[in-house]
Parts: sequence; C-alpha cells; structure tokens
Amino acid sequence: MTFTTPCLNYWWTSTKKIVNDLFRPRPDWWQDAQCQGTATLKQMFPSRAQNPRPGKRFCVGCPVKPECLADAVAFEDPETERTRTFGGIYGGLDYRERLLLQAEPKRMIKTCKECGLDFVGRCCKKAR
Repeated sequence: MTFTTPCLNYWWTSTKKIVNDLFRPRPDWWQDAQCQGTATLKQMFPSRAQNPRPGKRFCVGCPVKPECLADAVAFEDPETERTRTFGGIYGGLDYRERLLLQAEPKRMIKTCKECGLDFVGRCCKKAR
C-alpha cells in the first residue's frame, strides 16, 4: 500500500514493521520472558520521542535476557535487508544500542549504577 502523503507513507511503513515483528514465529524461550503478557506495546516499542526506560525495566532480572538479545541482533543483521525492521526493547537494549553493539562488537553492555538498567554507549541517566 502506498499513500500520496510522505507522512502517511512513513507511518504505514513503521506500523507494518512493528506488526510484522509481532506476528513472526517466536522461539520456545519467548514464553518465559518477563515482559510476556505484562508489558504494553508503548513500553516495549517506544517512539523516538518516548523514554525507553519503562520497557527496559521489564528486562532487569529476566531469565531469557541473553536469548532475547541474541535473537534481536541476529534478526537485525545490517548486511541483510532486514535492517531497521525490528526496533523495540529486546534483551534490555533499545534499537540504537543494539546498532552500536553490532557496529563495534568489542563494546561492553554495562549496567547503570544509578538506575540499574543496561546500556551501550552513553550511560542512561536516572529520570528526573
């Protein structure tokens, strides 16, 4: 589907990407995730203007966090056409942080001492 207005085209493309991700086949570990059944779409798929911290809080202490992050990184392979189709919070990291991790694999995932959330790159500052 194509709209004549660029703004609607962007909205449709973004919405279609989120819907495609939501309905793709899930691995067995998915049902053990802490966010499963409790997190909202707005929390796990924040827009660029929204704060990702509420969604990231579901990942703290999640038993399948490493599997979730590995799945997201594998799905977002920058060498394939699947790039920029995933978004959202997976394995405690948002899309921007996962891109940083892929660009420089030697980067470390750190935990913020102030708020306890994981980050890559700049430290997430506690919300004021």
